[in-house]
Amino acid sequence: MLPHFREWIDLYPGRSYPGPPPSQSTLDEYNAQEEGASPTLVQSSHDEHLDRSFTTRLPTEILGYIFILTLPDHEYIQPNIRSSPLVLGRVCNAWRAIAHAIPQLWSSLCAYYRQYDEQKQMVGIDAWLSRSRVLLLDIRIMVGEETTQASTEFPLAFSPHFSRCRKLSLMLQRHWMLGFLANSNLPLTALENLELDFCNEDSSLHVPTFSISNSAPQLRRLSLMGHYVNNCDLGYSQLTHLITGPFRLISGGPNFSSTQYIAILRLCPQLTHCSIGDIHLGLEGTPFVHHNLRSLVLYSWRSEVVEVMLDLLTLPALRNIQISLGPLSHPKTWSTSTFESFLCRSLCPLESFTLESSHNIPQEIIHLIVSVPSLVQVALWKGGQNVTPSYILQRVADRKA
Repeated sequence: MLPHFREWIDLYPGRSYPGPPPSQSTLDEYNAQEEGASPTLVQSSHDEHLDRSFTTRLPTEILGYIFILTLPDHEYIQPNIRSSPLVLGRVCNAWRAIAHAIPQLWSSLCAYYRQYDEQKQMVGIDAWLSRSRVLLLDIRIMVGEETTQASTEFPLAFSPHFSRCRKLSLMLQRHWMLGFLANSNLPLTALENLELDFCNEDSSLHVPTFSISNSAPQLRRLSLMGHYVNNCDLGYSQLTHLITGPFRLISGGPNFSSTQYIAILRLCPQLTHCSIGDIHLGLEGTPFVHHNLRSLVLYSWRSEVVEVMLDLLTLPALRNIQISLGPLSHPKTWSTSTFESFLCRSLCPLESFTLESSHNIPQEIIHLIVSVPSLVQVALWKGGQNVTPSYILQRVADRKA
């Protein structure tokens, strides 16, 4: 039915056209409407010919479906008075009432702390999330480098809604982040996806030992950026997806090493997908077999670090591997025997291989890739351009057939 609805809306003579692009993303105008002001109509060059009676002719069910389709294609929706869902309330009072009654429009939010007018900001945020009723929530809270008392209290205002959080993204100062995570009474029973971005702060900060496994029993996906907490359990044993970006130890030590990454993988027996960023060479580690990992992404500035990781790991379930070498790392220094030994040792049915480099990819590596009979997808990138030889693509296509 949807294509017919779209065609009907496109042909309808009273259809409005988009207004000017948004000039700012604040809740100030929205708060004014919440306090009783009349909705401000979106202005358009076609307004003089617009028949606004169309706003009351469409059935509520169709309007609700269309409203959901107008949401921004973002993981977390930032309130903007000139985009959906807030802009829907500016057309007319009827649309505003319908939009407020659709929980799906209000179940995602990106909230960035503003030092001025905190009270009005929280009024709008609370009204937004309350309209989601009992739906699970996707929330991103960003405070940055603010150090005021109000900035510390800002995330606490979301406490009534944490029990419904399915995805929670926090970009906060470390002292607040650690206090938040160490709270054993935190109601995160619905949490499946957690993103932590630790802002820079004095490295002498005391780090409490804590575990969030009990407060977030449904947690399956974890993303870590900024600084790494090396004495805390972030639900590793229950994770299926782990993403780590470039970060340093929270104690102010050296960059995270290959040895420490192996130690994390040992804590994640259920892991199926892992993306490891900015690896640095560590001390010698012991070999490790992970029986469930199906997808592995490795990024390092130095190819020898990738070799160390492949020397230590045995991954019998691996289906997809992606290796990205930084601009200072040359594939010629990468021993093909290391990757060959990894494949023979793992006996994995590898289906997809991707190699990204800023330099020419040696023929030895290409020949090794071709020799893997289970591969059905190959991508070789140099400086952002796909340089996969045509004969490899043809051979892969023949295997698919």
